Amino acid sequence: MPFRGRIIDLVLLSTVFLLANFGIGLLIANLVHTQMATLIIVGLIFILPSINEAGIFYPLYAMSPQARLEAMVWPATHYVFIVRGIFLKGVGLPVLLTNGLYLLGVGPVDERSGHLAPEEEVGLMAGTIGAKNV
Repeated sequence: MPFRGRIIDLVLLSTVFLLANFGIGLLIANLVHTQMATLIIVGLIFILPSINEAGIFYPLYAMSPQARLEAMVWPATHYVFIVRGIFLKGVGLPVLLTNGLYLLGVGPVDERSGHLAPEEEVGLMAGTIGAKNV
């Protein structure tokens, strides 16, 4: 399959997609207490549904309107649009701007949302790591 787009566009928008996913991971990590719980929650709640609803296996036009709306929440759906646009159609950043801006907004918003926990809880969690309660 020939690569029709610009490699710099793919690298730039792939970086933005990774930052959006890091933001989701940091949000979950700030809400739960262990790394294992974070991995399970991210895997079961975010990765599996986003793969199924991203339009990779089932086209979005074949989904119900509610499923299409839910699919547009996942960063993977926007990344599928980006990759298909760059690889297959050779479109550039102006065409993919809305998808890129969505990904750019999701990461920082999710990452900052995790910091909304009250300071007492954060101090309590930090104080119990590796220490015995007396």
